[in-house]
Amino acid sequence: MHSLKRWAPAALLLLLGSCGTEEKETRVADYPKVVETFYHQYGFKPEGYQQLRFAKKREGWFVHVVDPLKGAVLRDFLYWPADSTAPRTLSGFSAPEGGLETDRAIESALRGNSTGYTYYGYERCRYYGYEEWDRDMIRTYGDRKQPGDTLLEGLGRAFSHYADRFLDHYETPDRPGLHPLQKGLAPLERPSQQRADSALYYYRKALAAFGKLRERNPSYTTLVGNMAMKVFNDGMHVWQRLSVNGYAQEAASILNEVKADDNIRRFAHNYLDACAPNSILFTYGDNDTYAIWYLQQKEGVRKDVTVINASLAGLPIYVDALRREGKVRFDLRPELYGRRDFSYAVQIPEGARGTEAVPQFIAGFNDRSSSPLPASSGTPEPMTYTASSLVLPVDAARFGQATQTAVSAGMLKWTLNRYITLDQVLMLNVIQRNIHERPIYFSFPDSFHGDQLMPAGTVYQLVPAGDNSEAIAQAGAERSRQLLKDRFQPLAASPAGKLAVPDRAGALPLNAYEPLIMHYVRRQDTATVKALVAEWRQKQTQSTGGAYNGLEVGLALASVGERESGLPLMKSALIAMRESVQRPSALGLRVGADDLKNYHDRVAEALERYGLSKTEIDSFLKEVR
Repeated sequence: MHSLKRWAPAALLLLLGSCGTEEKETRVADYPKVVETFYHQYGFKPEGYQQLRFAKKREGWFVHVVDPLKGAVLRDFLYWPADSTAPRTLSGFSAPEGGLETDRAIESALRGNSTGYTYYGYERCRYYGYEEWDRDMIRTYGDRKQPGDTLLEGLGRAFSHYADRFLDHYETPDRPGLHPLQKGLAPLERPSQQRADSALYYYRKALAAFGKLRERNPSYTTLVGNMAMKVFNDGMHVWQRLSVNGYAQEAASILNEVKADDNIRRFAHNYLDACAPNSILFTYGDNDTYAIWYLQQKEGVRKDVTVINASLAGLPIYVDALRREGKVRFDLRPELYGRRDFSYAVQIPEGARGTEAVPQFIAGFNDRSSSPLPASSGTPEPMTYTASSLVLPVDAARFGQATQTAVSAGMLKWTLNRYITLDQVLMLNVIQRNIHERPIYFSFPDSFHGDQLMPAGTVYQLVPAGDNSEAIAQAGAERSRQLLKDRFQPLAASPAGKLAVPDRAGALPLNAYEPLIMHYVRRQDTATVKALVAEWRQKQTQSTGGAYNGLEVGLALASVGERESGLPLMKSALIAMRESVQRPSALGLRVGADDLKNYHDRVAEALERYGLSKTEIDSFLKEVR
């Protein structure tokens, strides 16, 4: 490993000459107010792939019209100056849509559905929502001696994001102030030692900021949980970034510094203990991935389970790392996933030819891996496909032997929409190559797989549909119940922040029990439903923190005649949803006004079926609206 001291002067170029400046603190309008005010004043009709984004800068709030494919800001307006109590009048925008369309635009902006910039980031970072936000944060506040808690977190996020840029494989347009070592790498290019050292320099600054915040205020809440959880996750993030880019020695050094407590171990075991030997587990976030990787990599626990993070599987460098490790079989060629035009593929509806088998679908992409890229500069046009659905025949005997799940001859099926992403293509290929040899699980009921995911404790097992689907569901429910009863470990409460507590930790018991409860509701097994709700409540009480949605369990209880215990659950869930609409929070449950109305309608219909009078239903809805 090269000495960090050798590269420190280059890394410090960002800070020289600009740090040490103090600015007068100005309280700007918060993000929800800016978004709501804008969309009640204006509408936005994009041309092509254009997006509207909000940028929080030193001067105030800007509105940007951007081309995300080119990474270019097409129009730039100072909308709400930092020293003003009201926004400016802008030109070039249409009149507001009004009604539900305005509500949907506001909700989309608050959720960050398409821009990649989140409400949470706007709340916690002084600058955010534009390309150089991390650099500006570091330049302005990087040497602040006693930053407040929120500013300290924002600095940690800025340092971490800035460090990521040295290892990023995205195309980076030239712009003023771009560090020469942050120009985007080719999809499968290994970063230089100098880039890795520079990244590590800033990663350590991020870890120091988060560590300081943990010491000062361990109960401080972040998007992933309390500060113990945040410090753990960011350490594992650094380990993962260095590992996947081929810097094993540096990654091992970081992993040696990362510490896990009992809650993190319980959290990981709750997933791993639900997985059969020699299985594959697809995960989706930080909390359901890093804890497992820690136990596997540092403590040697359940290394027979191959964990693939679906969020990372859209990155060619991560897919290539999976190929090099050789822990899971797939056929995608480096020449395919390393192409600049294969982050996603687009469906051609005019030539859609219906159903295609997964092996042929994968082979079709691989066959095009050697075709030359278009000569034009900029973002190349994506590859295309014509299938509207995919199928994969499953041999019942081989599947049953590999998974200990008895099925009749079945078929796995997927519906394709306008586009498919690299992570989904990899997932399909992994399933194709391993379905007859290894159980395949998911930490989240990914809608891409439809109703083919059978609850199995805290995870979901991929099972083909067949003529004995009810028998499969019942066998799965019995196994799932046994797992939850015998193996599930509630997380310990930690009000002082000494133990890591993931975001919405209390949701894990409910997420595991809800599909099981609903299965027995469909079977009209009242006694089992009541027993499962009692088990869930016990584990929920033992667990800690996190908002959760008990609406489905409340409805389930009402459906089996337990209205007295079901109605309070429904009421608390609907009130939480109402609060998220009326008083949005960067940490809160995000529910749109449309969604809330649909929930109200659904509950009203259910309560009518369960025997409540119109007066009782109206009284109930009045309390939650």
